[in-house]
This record gives sequence, structure tokens and C-alpha cells, in this order.
Amino acid sequence: MDDSLRGGEGIRSRFLLELDESVDAAAKDAALQLAGSFSDVLELRPARNHGVTLVRPDGYIAFSAHNHSGIDAMSSVRSLLERQTS
Repeated sequence: MDDSLRGGEGIRSRFLLELDESVDAAAKDAALQLAGSFSDVLELRPARNHGVTLVRPDGYIAFSAHNHSGIDAMSSVRSLLERQTS
């Protein structure tokens, strides 16, 4: 993760969902839907790292998946966001 994202100034009070180019099309579509569902608290960005990473507003990693199915990862991210934002 880029250190410029830490502390809330880089991402403010939002979660950041990072996806790399190796994530399959179905997972990318699921990520877009997820970003739309949580548009007030989630931003979607391309990743520098492999896989899927969810960064909390305070800059810490809330979820990371490198070898999981992209769809499974999106399901886990959705579940986590629902718990964190309800």
C-alpha cells in the first residue's frame, strides 16, 4: 500500500478497494457493484499489489486476498463493509 494513503488525508473517511489487473472480469463487475452500493464510504482504485485489498479509512488493511477467487473476495469485502458500516 502507498504510504500517502495513511492518516485519512489520502482517502479521507472512506474505505479504499484496490484491484489489480489480474482479477477476472466477473470480480471486477462485482467490485463495481459493490462500489455503487457503498458509494458514500468506498472508493475503487487500481492496485499496485496483486489481488484484492480493502484499506480502512485510517490506512490499515482490513482485508487482503491474493490467491482467492475474485468473486469470493468480493463477497468477503461486502460482508466486512456491512459489519463496519451498520
